Amino acid sequence: MGSRLLHRLGSSAALFSRKDCFFWTNKRLISCLQEGQVVVRLAKASDFDEVVKLSKKLKDAFDYVPYRFHKWLLEPNRISLVAEKGTEVVGFAEYSVVDGEKSVLMEAGRIDPNHRGHGILGLLRDFTLVLIREKFPKVVRSRYTVWSGAYQAVRKTIQKHNICDKELYHYDFLTYKVEPEHVSLKYKLENCPKLQPCPKEEFKKRILENASTSSLFPNNMLVIDWQPFKAIPANFKSIVQDQDRYFVDSSNGLARTLTSFSLGRFVQLVRGMVWTSTIYARDAKLCQSHVIHQLMSAHQTAKGSFLFSTFQDPSLTRHCEEALTDIPGVTKMNEEESTQKMFIFEGELQD
Repeated sequence: MGSRLLHRLGSSAALFSRKDCFFWTNKRLISCLQEGQVVVRLAKASDFDEVVKLSKKLKDAFDYVPYRFHKWLLEPNRISLVAEKGTEVVGFAEYSVVDGEKSVLMEAGRIDPNHRGHGILGLLRDFTLVLIREKFPKVVRSRYTVWSGAYQAVRKTIQKHNICDKELYHYDFLTYKVEPEHVSLKYKLENCPKLQPCPKEEFKKRILENASTSSLFPNNMLVIDWQPFKAIPANFKSIVQDQDRYFVDSSNGLARTLTSFSLGRFVQLVRGMVWTSTIYARDAKLCQSHVIHQLMSAHQTAKGSFLFSTFQDPSLTRHCEEALTDIPGVTKMNEEESTQKMFIFEGELQD
């Protein structure tokens, strides 16, 4: 996907630090956190223009925050924060509460390049902790994802601040540029196992409510769009979106344990669109079939050029690459780089 895309999607979530802070409360409703000239508070709709300015300062055409900001503010299980210096927004953070209100995920962390290294991300994290204690007292853990390009820096930060977060698992991922007008999948489809589309109601029944499928997911955790969710019914509304595409293998019949599953969706970025898909399979051919079916779904939905991304267990990466080889209009990005990885970290929520 390119270093800047991946950094924005998943690397900044782990740079936590704690500082001495001051809190003001009014009947247990916390209004802001302040240290020096920086004030951290809940985001509001009128902050949008400043958040867009912050996004542009990052010089990152792959940022997605401007396209999700207003939607995030309307969702009750979220905490959206801005850090202000004067009237300028110098930081933004987005958290969602999932897993039946047992976990908090950091979905976005943005700091003005001119204000990095000043503890602003730590301030955002500290205020989030206070708000979570007020609004979601059942939360016991935090979770975030880290791109391989930032992995060593994150590990050093964890060690420096004696943070007890642990690495749960990692996925490989591949990214390709797709020119839909040139794509032909007929040959690939003819030579791969058939899969069944899985409507979202069936997804809940066959995946989230079916304990026998948990072995497909490392740590019983399902990843979509860089976000790791427990594969449990309580996360259904947090995971699904109307345009998602789910596939299951049909070889074992409806009543038997699934041996493969995939899910994918388009994500709007400043630069354009990326179809992000996650593949779970025990068989190489089924893995490749899921890749092709996800690409087919993206191709059918796309209104122009887009990026296509697959996340998978490292043992499946070469099979995914093989599936995407020799398809007209599909070109692998960053051929000169080693395989990219996404690491999942989790820690106990501490005061």
